[in-house]
Amino acid sequence: MTQEQNTRKKRPGSMTIPLMSMSMLPLVLMSLVIAVVSSYLVRMAVEKQVKNDLKNVASAVEVTLDTFYPGDYEMVTTEGGLVFCKGEQILSSHYDLLDRFREETGIEVTLFYQDARVLTTITDPDGNRMDGTGLHTVIKEQALDRQKEVFYSGVAIGEMRFFAYYRPLYNSDNELFGLIGVATPTATVQGAVSSVIWPIVIIAIVGAALAALISVLYSKNLLNALKKMEQFLSQVSRGRLTATLDESVSKRKDEIGKMGISAMEMEKSLRDLIEKDALTGLYNRRYGNSKLSDMWRKASRTGQQFAIAIGDIDFFKKVNDTYGHEYGDLVLKKVSEVLRRNMGGKGVPIRWGGEEFLFIFDGIGKAGGTEVLEDILDQIRALDIYTETGEVIKVSMTFGIVEGDSTRSVDEVVSEADTRLYEGKRGGRNRIIED
Repeated sequence: MTQEQNTRKKRPGSMTIPLMSMSMLPLVLMSLVIAVVSSYLVRMAVEKQVKNDLKNVASAVEVTLDTFYPGDYEMVTTEGGLVFCKGEQILSSHYDLLDRFREETGIEVTLFYQDARVLTTITDPDGNRMDGTGLHTVIKEQALDRQKEVFYSGVAIGEMRFFAYYRPLYNSDNELFGLIGVATPTATVQGAVSSVIWPIVIIAIVGAALAALISVLYSKNLLNALKKMEQFLSQVSRGRLTATLDESVSKRKDEIGKMGISAMEMEKSLRDLIEKDALTGLYNRRYGNSKLSDMWRKASRTGQQFAIAIGDIDFFKKVNDTYGHEYGDLVLKKVSEVLRRNMGGKGVPIRWGGEEFLFIFDGIGKAGGTEVLEDILDQIRALDIYTETGEVIKVSMTFGIVEGDSTRSVDEVVSEADTRLYEGKRGGRNRIIED
């Protein structure tokens, strides 16, 4: 036997490579699957959220225009040519309101007369607004001719691509005037998606490699954790933003645990985008409707008492007209801080719309809710909101509160609270109406 044969015979076979291969291959494959599925699910969730955000902005623009410029949209012929009007207000070349929406949300806004842009925040590469340019024929057919809301995930406007949402715009006689179009650059959305996807992909790969190096047992444990993560992300992508991640994943001290925390933070961010008002930080109307239904079902099942109130900032339009929307927003923020501070542990304050707020008192009836509202009203009356010139803006609110009643529908209870609110406003404001 030669020395080389002797050496080969003595050298033991290594199980490291086969074991690592057995551990690594399925985990690497699974990690790739998770990365791809997560990427897809995250993209779908973000696109869905973008669509909802665009719809909300379009609604906000329409409501704001109706609030500040009552009347119908029309094109009026003047000596200088056609001008775009709403009610008695000429809107042609008046971009302040639309530009404010763009500054606050980052979303481009366009108003169309038929298929022509009459007012837009979108500019060409030279910085000129694209007023007067036409609508793409496909969008014209789907949105304008068919009078339907449409959403596109990659429409070309000028030299850029956008996620865009178009909604028919009607006058008071239901005559079609044109469209409201809102859009956000595709690159912005893709950047947001990538910023979420890449940490998930990287952490998944690192976690798989570490698990394979430790042991086959850990590999099985890791696969189980990744599976739970995939199930969690799948639920989130289907809109279940109350889904919970198994504690065995979220409490891990490794990369998978970090990925779980990132995924939960992503879920929270999506939930905040959907359920919270961006200006005040309070829950929005969508969340409020869901909370009302939950509270009604709970009361029907357990008999637990609850109360519903609606409050409205008195003379809010006068604040906006006198001091400008900047101070109107400041008033909303200051009032919301008072609501949040006083409602903690007693119920949920919700921005119901504009300067109107809904209050859901959990576990306390009308009497307890009225006491909370009295404290809130005292603190709001004491607010001193200063302008840059040193003027003081004083604020008050009017509330209507009713006892929760599971024998009636949620809409009926809210309607009664709303009726009491308006009784209070007609009776002089700055008060709480409970009977």
